[in-house]
Amino acid sequence: MGCFATGVTIITLDLEGEVHGMTANAFASVSLDPMLVLVCVDHSTRTHDHLHAKKRFGINVLCQDQRAISDYYASSGAHSRTRRGRGRSAL
Repeated sequence: MGCFATGVTIITLDLEGEVHGMTANAFASVSLDPMLVLVCVDHSTRTHDHLHAKKRFGINVLCQDQRAISDYYASSGAHSRTRRGRGRSAL
């Protein structure tokens, strides 16, 4: 995390067997010990509500050739995507 300067991330969480997520570029490492991160999520999104309900999430740092994944989670006006199935890839 200490080497992450900027880029695109996907914030994901599992809620009742469904993977919910969103593309986020407002993400920063706050501390390495303990590991703390900052991510900005609009209050009007479903992902925001899910994060408050679950309190546990994953951060996926994307590389250049993963634009399709970024686009997938960035699409739709709700800024949140759902994928059925635990541990399955978004695409």
